[in-house]
Amino acid sequence: MLELLNVSKKFLEFNGLTLNKTRDIRVLNGINLKANDGDVIGIVGRNGSGKSTLLKILFGSLLPDEGSIELDGSHKIFRENTNRFSLFSNNDRSFFWRLSVKENLDYFNSLSENRNTKYLNELISRFNINKLFLYPKRKKKNNAMGVEQVSQIETGFLVLQYDNSSSSEQAISREVDVNCIQFHFCFKGGASFFFNNGSYTLPLSDEHVLLLYNPQRSLPMQARLAPQTKMISILISIQKFHALFSQEAETISFLNDENINKKYYQDQIISPAMAVILSQMLQHEPDALMGRLYLKAKVYELFSLYFNPDKQSDIAQCPFLADEENVRKIHRAKQIVVERMAEPPSLPALAEEVGISLKRLKDGFKQLYGAPVFQFLLDYKMETARQMLSDGSQNVNEVGLKLGYSTSSHFIAAFKKKYGTTPKKYIMSLSS
Repeated sequence: MLELLNVSKKFLEFNGLTLNKTRDIRVLNGINLKANDGDVIGIVGRNGSGKSTLLKILFGSLLPDEGSIELDGSHKIFRENTNRFSLFSNNDRSFFWRLSVKENLDYFNSLSENRNTKYLNELISRFNINKLFLYPKRKKKNNAMGVEQVSQIETGFLVLQYDNSSSSEQAISREVDVNCIQFHFCFKGGASFFFNNGSYTLPLSDEHVLLLYNPQRSLPMQARLAPQTKMISILISIQKFHALFSQEAETISFLNDENINKKYYQDQIISPAMAVILSQMLQHEPDALMGRLYLKAKVYELFSLYFNPDKQSDIAQCPFLADEENVRKIHRAKQIVVERMAEPPSLPALAEEVGISLKRLKDGFKQLYGAPVFQFLLDYKMETARQMLSDGSQNVNEVGLKLGYSTSSHFIAAFKKKYGTTPKKYIMSLSS
C-alpha cells in the first residue's frame, strides 16, 4: 500500500535572472493519497498545477517540504525499489516518437537490469497498449492493389496517391466515368497501364505524366506499379475541367471544337517546378486542417504548369531542342548531376561528357527544366534533404555529408535559405 500524508512542496520564484526570495510558490499543499495494491490512479490538472512535481516526489528525485510518504507501512526511498516504480518525463524527449508505446516499453525493458518480460506482457495485454501510438501515422489504405490514399476534393474530382514501397510490382484498379480526364504523374519509379483487357499497354516512365481522355468510352484504371514507385493520379470530370479553363480552351488541344469528341492522350516530362508541387502533395497529411483545400490548390498549380501556353514559344527560342538527340543529351546531363549530386562535374566537363556544346547545355537545360544546371541541382538537393530528414533514419550531419556538404554549417545555411527554417527545427515540427 502507498500512502501520502499532508505532502507539500514549494519553490522560490524566479524573476528574470534574479531570484526573488520574498515570494514562495506552493506547488503542492497538503496532498493526501492512499493507494492499495491493484489500484489504477490518474493524476489530472492544468499545466503548472504540480502533477510532475508529485510524481518526482513519489519516485524520490524530489523531497517534500512537509508531510510523509509510506510504502507498505514504512518510509522508503522509492528509487531503490526499481522493480515497483518507474518515472518517464516527456519534457526530456525520453521516448522514441516514431515507435509505438509497446515498442518503447520493449526497448527500455531490454535495457533494464531487472527486466521482466512476462510482467511487461501482462501490462501490455491489460491496458491494450498494442493499439497505442505516440507518433501519429498517416492513414493509408493497404490492400492487394498496393498502398492507396484517396482524397475527394469535390464531386467528380479525385486525387489518388500511390506508394509502392515494396520490392515487387503492385496492381492498381479503379473504375472511371466516361466523362473523366485522367492525369497520372509518376514522381518516382514507373508504371504500365493496360487497356482492352490487356491487349494494349501504355508505359509511364519516371518523371513523366500521362494524360488520358476518351469521350466515346470509359477508360478504367488498370495498371501495375514498379517497385519503389510513387505516383499521383488526378481524376476530374470534363465539366469541372471546362469550368477551370473556359477562357483558355483554345490553347488546350482536346478542348477546342475540332477535337472535342476525339480521344486524346499525351506523355510529357515532369518539370522541376511540377516535381516540387508533387513532392509537397506526397508529404501532405490528408487529414490535416484544410487538407482538401490544400490539395485542390496544388492541383490547380499543376494544371497551370502543365498547360502553360508559353511552352511552345520556349522551343522557338531554342530551336535546337527540336532535335531529339539534343534533348536526350540534356536529359542525360540531368541524370548525371542527380546521380553525382555529392560531387557533380563542372559545366564544361558535363557538356563534354554528354557530347554537347556548353552554350547548348546551358540554354537547353534551362528551357527543359526551368532553371540553370546548378540551381536545379540545389533545389533537388534541398528537396532530397527534406525527404531524408522526414524519414527520420539519418541525422542532420549525415544528410549534409551525403549531399556533398563539407561542413554541417554550410548545409544548414542552404536549407534555411531554401525553406526559411533550420533542419533541426524542421525535424521538430514533424512531431509537434
